[in-house]
Amino acid sequence: DQPRSRGLGDVYKRQCNNSYSEDLNGGNCMSSDDKIKKIKERIIAQAKQKADEIKKNAQEEAEKIIERAIAEAKHKAEVILRRGVEEAQAYKRRKIAEATLKWRIEYIKSREKFIEDTFDRAMKQLENIVKSSKYPDIVKTLILDALSVLDSGEYDIIIAGDTSVNVDLEEIARLSKENFGINVKLTLCDERISSIGGIIVRSKDLSFTIDNTFEARLKRLYEPLRVQVARLLFK
Repeated sequence: DQPRSRGLGDVYKRQCNNSYSEDLNGGNCMSSDDKIKKIKERIIAQAKQKADEIKKNAQEEAEKIIERAIAEAKHKAEVILRRGVEEAQAYKRRKIAEATLKWRIEYIKSREKFIEDTFDRAMKQLENIVKSSKYPDIVKTLILDALSVLDSGEYDIIIAGDTSVNVDLEEIARLSKENFGINVKLTLCDERISSIGGIIVRSKDLSFTIDNTFEARLKRLYEPLRVQVARLLFK
């Protein structure tokens, strides 16, 4: 009986040892190579997972860097383009202003020349008036115009142009008294003056002279007449 009893105990012991070994190995009996292989696989899986994470993070960071670079490049391009457009517009405005100024200068020169030519033609027409039958009345009007700003006294009358023109100085003296309330004595002077027409009224003591020649009157009236002529010619 004793040998049989020991055999049952050994069987029980082996079963307990096997059960314990299975618990340690997840219920499976694994060899050392299998365990090493499983560890390697787990390490490789973890490394791959880590590598994938690193790759993903690197790719995301690279995309961010590229996006920033593109945005920065786009901004710089916009700045350069805007600056180029502004410079081009400034250049265009400058050239337009220069061209406009040049045109205005040429226009003013042409206009002034045209006005001068108009006055020259007017002077030629005045030369013709001196030779016409209207000249005596014009001389009379010019003398009265000069006397209108004078006081009573004696004055010399110098006639330009056709000195042979017939002027009634007594009538002019009478009109001066009637219109201006002054008593004047007028003397026709034979003195020649360099003028195409008109008159000069001079005091006997030579203290003052009123120049009513055509040239002097045009000179005094030049600016107002010039403005009127410009308006008529360039309106």
